[in-house]
Amino acid sequence: MLMSERLRTSTAPCTRNGLFSVMKGICNDEGIDHFSYFSSQYQGVETKAIIETTHCDEWLKRYHDKHYAQIDPVIRVGFQSFLPIDWIELSMGSAIVKSFFGEAAEFGVCPNGLTIPIRDERNGRALFSVNTSMNLVDWESFKARRSADLSYLAFLFHEKTRSFYAHHRSEDPSVQLSDREKEVLLWASEGKTAWETSVILGVSKRTIDFYLRNACSKLRTATKTQAVTRAIALGQIRI
Repeated sequence: MLMSERLRTSTAPCTRNGLFSVMKGICNDEGIDHFSYFSSQYQGVETKAIIETTHCDEWLKRYHDKHYAQIDPVIRVGFQSFLPIDWIELSMGSAIVKSFFGEAAEFGVCPNGLTIPIRDERNGRALFSVNTSMNLVDWESFKARRSADLSYLAFLFHEKTRSFYAHHRSEDPSVQLSDREKEVLLWASEGKTAWETSVILGVSKRTIDFYLRNACSKLRTATKTQAVTRAIALGQIRI
């Protein structure tokens, strides 16, 4: 069965652990040592990074502490590309990059890998990578047979992960807007000014401004437009 088909038809719980478990099983069966997923998702006024990987915690801590994202060619090239990137083709000319990959190997990062850039309709960007200790001949054979399947698998994982986190955010109990605050934001989403909303609701403009300030405070935003965007992203209002 294709890797993508296994993920698509999986009956595992639609949770973070469920998705992770399915992916680990696929990787184990296909001779893939590790997979990694890095997503930069635009959420209202914020950009949220999501990282899922089977690499060891020690390497993740080292990567973070040393700010390796600034020199990692997989990250640098991946976010500029639309096509899959074979790690063999990455430039290793810099002594810093060579040292980076040498250190990565000490933490179990294998030399052969493929990274698939992902862009979605919500301006979200992600990188899905597989990493293997296969010898070069087996790796070339694997790519020839599985590249298209890997690309589909990457996009499926992205969609399922995005759906999980979107659902998780929509149930965030830390943001509780009152009915009036939601109503004011709904009118704002339609382009109404505070004065126009006050006329519609039959209250003073000062009252509308009060509700807008409260909503902005609860949503941790600086402007009315940002508050509307974040309220929609969190599922507090629907337009």
